[in-house]
Amino acid sequence: MSNSHFRADIQGLRAIAVLGVVIFHIWPTSLTGGFLGVDMFFVISGYLITGNILRHRDENRFSFVNFYTARIKRLLPAVSFLLLCVMIAGAFILMPSDYADLAKSAAFASVSAANIYYAFALSSNYFAHSSAEQPLLHLWSLGVEEQFYLIWPFCLVILLQLKFLKLWRGWAAFAVVVAGAIASFILGELTAATKPQFSYYLLPTRASQLLSGAALAMGFRLAAQAPGGLWAAPSLVRNALAISGLAGVAVCFIMQNGWDGFPGISALPITFATLALLAAGHFGANAAAPVLNNRLAQWFGDTSYSLYLWHWPVLAFGLYTYVEIGLVVGLLMFAFMIAMASVSYYYIEKPLRHTDYSLSKSAAVYLAAPALLFCTVAIVLTITDGRPPLIAKAVVETPHKTITNTSKGEGVCQRPLIKPEYMTSDECVINGRDNQAPKILMWGDSNSAHFVHLIKQFANTEDFAFRNVAHSACPPIFGDSHQFTSYVYEKRCKRSRPIVHASLDDYDTIIMSGYWQFYYTRNPAFIDTLKATIDRLTSQGKHIIVMSNIQHFAGLNHYCDQRAQRLSFINCQERFSAREPVSFSMNDTLKAIAENNEAVEFFDVNAYICPNGKCSAFLDGEQVYYDRGHLSVEGAAQLGRIIIEKNNGAPAPFDTLSR
Repeated sequence: MSNSHFRADIQGLRAIAVLGVVIFHIWPTSLTGGFLGVDMFFVISGYLITGNILRHRDENRFSFVNFYTARIKRLLPAVSFLLLCVMIAGAFILMPSDYADLAKSAAFASVSAANIYYAFALSSNYFAHSSAEQPLLHLWSLGVEEQFYLIWPFCLVILLQLKFLKLWRGWAAFAVVVAGAIASFILGELTAATKPQFSYYLLPTRASQLLSGAALAMGFRLAAQAPGGLWAAPSLVRNALAISGLAGVAVCFIMQNGWDGFPGISALPITFATLALLAAGHFGANAAAPVLNNRLAQWFGDTSYSLYLWHWPVLAFGLYTYVEIGLVVGLLMFAFMIAMASVSYYYIEKPLRHTDYSLSKSAAVYLAAPALLFCTVAIVLTITDGRPPLIAKAVVETPHKTITNTSKGEGVCQRPLIKPEYMTSDECVINGRDNQAPKILMWGDSNSAHFVHLIKQFANTEDFAFRNVAHSACPPIFGDSHQFTSYVYEKRCKRSRPIVHASLDDYDTIIMSGYWQFYYTRNPAFIDTLKATIDRLTSQGKHIIVMSNIQHFAGLNHYCDQRAQRLSFINCQERFSAREPVSFSMNDTLKAIAENNEAVEFFDVNAYICPNGKCSAFLDGEQVYYDRGHLSVEGAAQLGRIIIEKNNGAPAPFDTLSR
């Protein structure tokens, strides 16, 4: 092993980690596991920090003062520069309420607590489309690391000082660290579904990978100090570790995705892959050198921190203003990220980390002063409802037209947990009559709920009533759905589905609707499960109507009209119209199922959203979508009226459902 403390291979690992994250965020479907680059950073950080502390203690030159001074100068100036730039840009781009939220997140980020802010302030998880518009969301990971840096040196020194942990030449302390990592992994697994924000953003569950890196550093140090210490490994071992590590990272980046549940057990593969590469580099030259040690990888490794800081705000502001990110635009954004990262690295990060400031001066200049500034700005913007004096022009936050989430629509029973009373209560019945139970049930997920007010128009025209129940991301099937849906929803889905099953005998017609394409993409076996469900229902004499998946408009949300008032270059109708229809294979599959079973009928709404082969989220000049893949309450009703007008009444198969 080289005597130099600089590890070129670690710079290469940083390059892989940051490029994985950046590529994932620019083109999410191209590298579905790229977000795991953050997990790699955690492992690397735990390894490096622990190794440095242990080495300095062995050399009798470890100092808490020096440690924290170095951390402050290394991390905080670049963050403060980023926060200042983002706050200035946000004043001219964001709506007032969003700008006030940005100021709050900046205040938390300035005191290394962005992860705490997002764990409690966001109503959606990290992978939700709405989260992508939060300009400082990525700083959650920096909060985790900085909180670890604050606590870990004390914990490590205490571990090494305790007498009973000096047993077995210090391996008892190593065992405690490994146990801590395992406990953190277990906590992450136990809370990933029930408390996803806590699990994803906070240190107790994220310490797993930091402690894994720390354990590796401790293990090598202890092994080197043992009689006949471990200093080298055969080239076969080094190369096996390197190749398996690289392959593991590649597989994780390509195969894993955010729906698998993180952290917890799903974080183990990327953790072990990173540990393998760190171990290979510890022992010396290995087969990973051409990938990790080349000049391009070294440059990206050097600038990885600044590139990570700058990549997300560029994307978030782009998505906020409805920029369509394809290959060319994505590459232009990437170039801009690199340019800003270069400015940050060469003019902020690199020179300021080498200043001779003491701990008190570093804390005052790089921590206290920026924190005071951003906290003051947050307070002012909270008081003024996000309208910064002298900067923001007057804006109107009232949309031209009300756009309501379908889950909030009158009579729509989309719930986080379906309860028995929803199967009997009149609140879930559309067009009902006193003392007359409906014989039609509409069953599905949010893609069912957004059709309720569309079908309500048919019900009014043909005089039929129907009950509706919906559970987000919970497919209307018999049997287990864990392989088709998100871990976040599956537990409550498993409790909700039997309640619906128990009431199916009360209905003659079942209208089934769900995000079929998503479930199929998760696992193609969904087709067989759904077909088995339909066959079982039709064998019981049920009439089945299956609703299609509707066209998606990536980037669309219900704020477009409001933002267009703020930013004149946004043309919502032009941006989300005149598109070629996207083919959903599941629509074709369901249509074929209906053609081969006379008790099943398929209704394709896309014929009305995409007339003449061109799709639009607008009808008669009005936005009918709530977000990228859901109709709004008003939009569903408007679409229903248009369909009735074009068919001179309710279309088949709804024209035969009268009482």
